[in-house]
Amino acid sequence: MPFFLRQAAIKIQYDYDTKMIKLEQTDGTTIIQDFNQTQQYTISGKSCRKDKIPTDLQLQPPCVPSNATYRGRRTIGDDVTYDVDTWFIADTPWGNITVSVMAHDCTPVMQGTSTNENNVVSQTTVFYHNVQFPTLAATTFQVPQPCPGH
Repeated sequence: MPFFLRQAAIKIQYDYDTKMIKLEQTDGTTIIQDFNQTQQYTISGKSCRKDKIPTDLQLQPPCVPSNATYRGRRTIGDDVTYDVDTWFIADTPWGNITVSVMAHDCTPVMQGTSTNENNVVSQTTVFYHNVQFPTLAATTFQVPQPCPGH
């Protein structure tokens, strides 16, 4: 039976230099991924679960990795338009990825991922909006005390 998730809003905070990601979901769940320690912490209410991040999964680099294939430039928008470059990255640990970024500064616009494992096809599309480049507080990626081993 297929499963469809129509829409979800997640606040993502990403720091490639420290190799950390924080995802805040609308249901109150927070996920902190530490790629230095290959650990993921899932915090929901007063509980916290610690899991290992598989070593073949690496933090996606900012902009476009060197093994990406350029697919072309398109213009998006109506009254105000922007040039967007699209790239394809094959055979990543997440599957095949198509990513579109603003041509002038590489701000992410869209990412599509397609996988086929055990004859089960999965496609995910992420649209980025309200992208900001703030200086993150030192506590942004701090794992709370109820987490095991932390």
